[in-house]
Amino acid sequence: TDDRPLTVEMRTTAITWAGAPAILASLRAITELRRQEAAREVSEARLSRAQRIAKLGHWEWSLKRQSLTWSDEIHRIFEIDPRAPLTFEGIVSMIHPEDRARNQAFVEHLLAGGERAELRFRLLLPDGRIKHVLQFAEVHRDDAGEPEAVIGTMHDETAHRQAEHDLQASEARYRRPF
Repeated sequence: TDDRPLTVEMRTTAITWAGAPAILASLRAITELRRQEAAREVSEARLSRAQRIAKLGHWEWSLKRQSLTWSDEIHRIFEIDPRAPLTFEGIVSMIHPEDRARNQAFVEHLLAGGERAELRFRLLLPDGRIKHVLQFAEVHRDDAGEPEAVIGTMHDETAHRQAEHDLQASEARYRRPF
């Protein structure tokens, strides 16, 4: 015998039974469902924490619905409130003007038949700061071979790029004759 508690879901409906009012109740065991939900929540929290630590987020662009979904980390990279609506125009406007044509070519390549691509670009934030981002994307196609979604990741490389710049500047200073 199993003495562990059982979680159940109960639904009731008012009915008439043999001419008299009655209540019909149904029970469904949901212990396993609750366990799976808890495990999923833990997994999602771990993924979110790992993405925050790595400064790596994921996104999905549904071409059929023309909708874009971002992970919390991509919102942090772009410094956009997760509750704010995402628009393609708003996103493109944050890409550094010198990188917009390459971004457009990146998208066109994927939609024209490319399976995977990567792009390094810069974000130009409203306060003038620049962030460096590395993006990987792949296209998912339907049975007819038409693109239905583009799924990708973005990695904030700003700190790494700054460290490289600082190292190069330091090396240049020490290479100059005294």
